[in-house]
Parts: sequence; structure tokens; C-alpha cells
Amino acid sequence: MGSTLVEKILSEHADKEVHAGELIVSRVDVCAVQDGTGPLTVQEFKKLGKDRNNELFLETAGLKLRDINSDYFSYERIGPKDKMLVITNRSGKEGRILIPPEYNDEKTKIYTLNKSTKDIITPYGAIAIKKAC
Repeated sequence: MGSTLVEKILSEHADKEVHAGELIVSRVDVCAVQDGTGPLTVQEFKKLGKDRNNELFLETAGLKLRDINSDYFSYERIGPKDKMLVITNRSGKEGRILIPPEYNDEKTKIYTLNKSTKDIITPYGAIAIKKAC
């Protein structure tokens, strides 16, 4: 019997023929994280150390950590057509944000959460900056 569409896609990404019910390891094209718990998940992986498996998880998820401190967490996702910088405020206090120069041009769109603005991030707020490549 022929393969299903999902089996064909996973076979291509696993570099071998796979079938339903089989446990595989494959490349991932895109991985999304929810802005509330996604950064916390990535932070927990970073706490585990510089283990290659943790770095591989972040690379597979398409994320590059830019900064982690007690108040802010920022990561970058770079895709084939765009890149996005996400900054979350985990503290209960308002903070000022300086947008990195590489994200400050006419190809940039800014999305905010919890009444944050492009210059100010509110308590428990977030800013996502998307730029076409």
C-alpha cells in the first residue's frame, strides 16, 4: 500500500522511509511557542547547561537567545522570508526598550501585548518585532 501524505513528508525530513506508528527523529521546519510559556520553556532548557542536545533543541525550534535576565527574556527567530525578535517582561515593573538597529527600518512591523508600546514594555507585557528579509 502507498504512503500517506504525512508519511511522505516525515520520510523526507527523517532521511528514511517511515510508516504510521513508528518513532522517528526528524528535522523541523517551523516551531512556534506561545508567548506566555514559550520563553519559560526555552529558559529551562538553557538552565540545563550548554549540552549539545539543548542547543540542538533551540536550533530546531529556530530560536536564538539574545538575552536572559531576571526581568527580561528575549529571543530571535530567523525564517527564510523574515526574522522576528520577541522581548517579554517577566517583572512587575515597566521598562524602556531600545529596538536593535537591525530591526529599525521600514521593513519592520511591531506587535505589542498587554498595552506595551514600541518604546515601553509594560509589566508582564511583550513586544514582537518582525522584519522582512
